[in-house]
Amino acid sequence: MRRITLACCLLLGSVSMRCSKAIIDERDVLPIEEVVTYRSDVQGIILSYCTTCHGKVTPSDGLDLTTLEGVKYAVENRNLLERINSSANPMPQNGLMPTELRLKIQKWVDDGFPE
Repeated sequence: MRRITLACCLLLGSVSMRCSKAIIDERDVLPIEEVVTYRSDVQGIILSYCTTCHGKVTPSDGLDLTTLEGVKYAVENRNLLERINSSANPMPQNGLMPTELRLKIQKWVDDGFPE
């Protein structure tokens, strides 16, 4: 009986871990000390990882991420930060972008969206 209980707990634990959001383990990445701006940092990340689907021509879900305004809108109104950090429903859909890049975007948001 004890083995069955333990097996069930392990199974439920692994399922809940699989469905949870990705956690950024900041111990694995050096803290970002420099100023992160849209033009020098975030724009290139978004263009590389997001605009294949969320570009000007036919933006998926009506979300155009080719401009500063579009990216700010996505952060403030469309859960961009949650989506780029979600292992259960990641954006981009082929898998999470590297932690360093996600942390840069987070710092940019935390610092008030510097251009």
